[in-house]
Amino acid sequence: MTSPILRGLIMSSVLLPSAIVSNFAGSLVDAVGRPRAITIGFCIFAFGAAIQAGSIHIAMFIGGRIIHSNNVSLNLLSFQERLQELYSRKYTLDVSEMALAPDGVAFEHAKVFNGSYPGPWIQACWCDDIEVTVRNHLWFNGTTIHWHGIRQSNTAEMDGVNAVTQCPITPGEEFTYKFKAVQYGSSWYHSHYSLQYADGLAGPMTTYGPSSENYTYAVEPILMTDWNYRCAFEDWAWSLRPGGKRPNMTNILLYGKGRYDTGNPARPIGQPLRYSEIFERRKRYLLRLLNTSLDSTFVFSIDGHNMTVIGSDFVTIEPYNTSAVLVGIGQRYHVVVEPNPLLAVPDDNHWVRIFAAEGCTAFPTKPDNRTVIIRYNAKNSDDPISQSFDINPICADEPYEKLVPKLRWKVDPPSNNDGPYDVNLKNVSGHP
Repeated sequence: MTSPILRGLIMSSVLLPSAIVSNFAGSLVDAVGRPRAITIGFCIFAFGAAIQAGSIHIAMFIGGRIIHSNNVSLNLLSFQERLQELYSRKYTLDVSEMALAPDGVAFEHAKVFNGSYPGPWIQACWCDDIEVTVRNHLWFNGTTIHWHGIRQSNTAEMDGVNAVTQCPITPGEEFTYKFKAVQYGSSWYHSHYSLQYADGLAGPMTTYGPSSENYTYAVEPILMTDWNYRCAFEDWAWSLRPGGKRPNMTNILLYGKGRYDTGNPARPIGQPLRYSEIFERRKRYLLRLLNTSLDSTFVFSIDGHNMTVIGSDFVTIEPYNTSAVLVGIGQRYHVVVEPNPLLAVPDDNHWVRIFAAEGCTAFPTKPDNRTVIIRYNAKNSDDPISQSFDINPICADEPYEKLVPKLRWKVDPPSNNDGPYDVNLKNVSGHP
């Protein structure tokens, strides 16, 4: 005889939207066919109603807690309000100015969240409420914060687009953004006020949800970005002058860290240690790749390792294998890496490489693509001697035929289709 919880799970297919149930279908068994829990990152939940001893029994299993009610006259509204209180993810972001040297070169005009770059990692479970209070401590600028890729269903005023969905938050003031995590996957948040995010106002965010591939351990989001030592506002002003050109970028940061080579041994600079990730064999690692650049498209690769791509932006996709992934500005990919190098190297260390895509960057010369180190031996601190795959860093998206959604959605025609509309392009000279 099945338990009330199991019966509730079975009956949940009646209560949950069909799209959600379909999306969980692939998550009900593990790699060898054994039943497993429906897992959403840190959230494990099932919702169902079971007939128990002639009364309605409501059970909800969320985040490890079971909430029951045998009372038919349960006040569902207060129940929902209580759940919203329990599962509202609240954060505070303090926007300020400070000097940074993430690659050893001082940048005096950085703008940061909570005194660091990147900003703090915002995490939630699928369908959680997210509440973020932003306090503006900038000297002169207003600011607004955009939650990249989040579908602001019925909360358009929380989208954070300066002068479109809200007025800027003035210096000394604060604003609280409230919205629901209606998608799952990885993204980022950033200032949407002029060019502020290029000076450091960016951070990762993750909504935990279903995956199309098993993995053992998830690495913190990997933010890759181009970097400069001049304020983006200064660069923009220079580009508008007579004869002004597209501003050049100087370096690549990964995890907010990098190393700058002056090219002159007589003028060394204090360089930070290389960022390292320690991999263990027989585990599978989820990497969340985010391009938060101002003006660069990148190709991500790990020497000697293939990757399985399982997610694109906020869409879980059919897994496919590759040795490199192109990530455009604002794009996000989830990839799973098997710690089983195709080519052995004596020191068991491997470079993570970020190639600047040809034709889609503003680097005057090719920057060093060696950014992070994967180590299988935590006691070895040497730089790797691994060799790169033969990567052709052309500026082209991942092959569209490989980006196949795990769950296809049927999108109806627009409800306000009162067109047709004439859309034209016009060349404008005198602006970069």
